[in-house]
Amino acid sequence: MKFNITPGPWVIYGQNIYGTDRNGYICTWSGKMANAKAIAAVPEMVEALRQLADDKGSAYWTSEEVRQIASNTLKKAGGE
Repeated sequence: MKFNITPGPWVIYGQNIYGTDRNGYICTWSGKMANAKAIAAVPEMVEALRQLADDKGSAYWTSEEVRQIASNTLKKAGGE
């Protein structure tokens, strides 16, 4: 499955979120920083879900590897 989103990483700069450079504007956010972190983590979340859904590699993963992918992605999105 392919997603046509701006490539990551996405970064928070002031009230804006940008793609790979300052010209790769994604959106303007307001409110809680936690929401901005979750938005900025979208490329990593899509990639993690893609990996987990990929039939080629998933048969060989241990439950610890799956847990680690999920944990790292949630941390990037602002989880503690």
